Amino acid sequence: MKEILVLHPVAEYTLRRMLDMCDRRGWKLSIITIESSTVGGDGKRLHRWLRVRELSDDPADLLRSVKGMDIDAVVPGNEFAVIAADILAKELGLPGNDPQAIQASRNKRLMRNAFEAAYVPQPKVIGTLSSIEEARVFDWSRVRFPVIVKPINMAMSLFVRLCHTPDEVLENLERMFLFKKSKLTNYAFTLQAIVEEFADGQEYSLECIVEGGEVIAMYPTRKFVPPFPSCFEIGHVNAEIFDSAQRERLLDVAQRVALSWKLVAGVMHVELKIGVSGIKVIEAGCRIAGDHISELVEGRYGVSFEEVLLCQRAGLGVRNLVTTPVSGDYYGIKFLFPQTRLLHPISDLREVQYHFSLDQNVSGDAWSVNQRLGYCMCASSDYSRLCEFVGSA
Repeated sequence: MKEILVLHPVAEYTLRRMLDMCDRRGWKLSIITIESSTVGGDGKRLHRWLRVRELSDDPADLLRSVKGMDIDAVVPGNEFAVIAADILAKELGLPGNDPQAIQASRNKRLMRNAFEAAYVPQPKVIGTLSSIEEARVFDWSRVRFPVIVKPINMAMSLFVRLCHTPDEVLENLERMFLFKKSKLTNYAFTLQAIVEEFADGQEYSLECIVEGGEVIAMYPTRKFVPPFPSCFEIGHVNAEIFDSAQRERLLDVAQRVALSWKLVAGVMHVELKIGVSGIKVIEAGCRIAGDHISELVEGRYGVSFEEVLLCQRAGLGVRNLVTTPVSGDYYGIKFLFPQTRLLHPISDLREVQYHFSLDQNVSGDAWSVNQRLGYCMCASSDYSRLCEFVGSA
């Protein structure tokens, strides 16, 4: 019986899906979180629940936290834990990827450098700023606005913003540099921002499975965002909408991303835009996508990314898990906000899941994750109608 250790899970639905998969296979699942985490509920389904002060990438800290445990696999439970999982796996002699190379999946400055070396199409980097003082003396006269400003290693589109003037850049940086740690994992952020050209076009993501260094499966997702300047995501729909030539180009892009990280096996979430200038990769993560996207993928394609990732980290091949026939339905998720007018699906859509609560402590920027009151997940064979509902305010 294998024991799987998940580092710092933060989404209850993801942990539940991992537990379901372990139950089916007769495996044991343990987690490590910070003291204040409630992600494991009452803990009855867990083999062990260990608690630490913070998520760390330090090998000594990681080894100390698992002392005396006999572990068969180490799995990142969120995107901040990707590097830590590979560091710990290497220290324990377990399956994983190159910890040094995988750092580029979390640090956007390193990511841009790695993508450039692998000829991944991407926006041009204008500069990197580590302080307000640097931003004030930066030569903005040479910059063509608007630009995108984003933190080096945060998540959930926090402080990713379209800026039209130097003053807007400074305003965003002042707020960004006050946010020093993840509230979910106590992971320390790098107080640094990247400024890059704005890439226009429709936004998509590619949910990919890599085995033996090869992208063996790729599932596209259409993403919906509110009006600029914010870059938050308000919904997703999975869709097979590309012709064969476009799909081959996207597969090549995904393969280059995997190559840039020396990825042997894993799950990737590649965000990109397709516009008049072609394909531009916005960023990518070596992880399962958030926002219930793994459930959308399973609904349409019958593939569980949680099962794939746990099997890979246990050293098992997964090609047999990606051969399920495609459903006739597309699946989508619409997040609900205080300003949302259409809460339930329009006609011809089948409601799959629904969660709504007015009891949440809503704070933060409009359309941010903190503003979400719930979600509506639905399915339909009518792609246009599904997009109409998910993309509506």
